[in-house]
Amino acid sequence: MVGYALLIDGDTVFGISNNNAKSSKDVIFSDVLSWTSHDSDNSGNSSSSLTASFKSAIEALAIKDGVPLALPPDILVTRVLTLPATDSESLRSMVRLAMEKFAPVSDNDLEVDYEVVSATESSTRVFAVCVPNSTLDKIASDLEAAGLLITRLDSSLLCEWHSYARLERISPESVKAVIFATASGRLDLIIADKTGPLFARTLGNKLTQ
Repeated sequence: MVGYALLIDGDTVFGISNNNAKSSKDVIFSDVLSWTSHDSDNSGNSSSSLTASFKSAIEALAIKDGVPLALPPDILVTRVLTLPATDSESLRSMVRLAMEKFAPVSDNDLEVDYEVVSATESSTRVFAVCVPNSTLDKIASDLEAAGLLITRLDSSLLCEWHSYARLERISPESVKAVIFATASGRLDLIIADKTGPLFARTLGNKLTQ
């Protein structure tokens, strides 16, 4: 049976093939399902809509043991960083210090993570993201209300790139700019060489504007 990862965008939850994914490299965008609920509570709070969408995904995909969840770029700060080669502990500290400069909140209210894109003897390129803890808390509340266990958090931008790179060969000398049109109507831009992303940003919901 094909496994799935979930991706959220607004109050819509997308189910995408994940090939029993152990990392964002295993997510495949060839088979996409979606669930949207426009229900809201009496206060007009839309958080219950996301909870309902999660519940629909659980039922449709018969999720029992948890799934990876990819977060959209409009709630993440995303950067591709090239840093000096070092050990993993020092690299994590350097990534956090660099991402704090781009964050909309103080460092104490920030969650930072990254994935190594490429490494040489002198440098390491990472795909880094940061997100306010308050944003994660809201998502966690919806997940808890839906009874959904998340096994790993990913960036949808990086998942998009790995899915594309699996299908398209990039020559060693070339640099490609790829625009992804997502199922929700959002446009994402990634510039990459054969080793992985050099630049990644969302262009917003251009298809619906």
